[in-house]
Amino acid sequence: MLKFSSFDVKNVLSAGADIIEDQQNKLDVLSAKVAFYEKEKRAIKLAEIMEDKGLNSGLTYEEKIDSLMNHANLDVVEEALDMEPARLAKVATLDSQGTSTESYLRMIQ
Repeated sequence: MLKFSSFDVKNVLSAGADIIEDQQNKLDVLSAKVAFYEKEKRAIKLAEIMEDKGLNSGLTYEEKIDSLMNHANLDVVEEALDMEPARLAKVATLDSQGTSTESYLRMIQ
């Protein structure tokens, strides 16, 4: 039968705690990296949608990605991009029979 002194047990537990802490730190770093790459992948996807729809044309593709990476909640951006702009496009068109406000009012009636 093996016998361990309390000193041996203390050393083993201390070494185990250090190893667990080190592994937790590595896990935290890797989790942060995964979160960054997932957000970057999503930002790229959203920037491509913005490019296809001609949104934020004053920004380059890379600037759109950078802007999205700094956005706190990409869910909001994605939801906005998913909205169908058909009604908004009608509002934006110029009507030769009146002002754009009058056109809008005729459209919504």
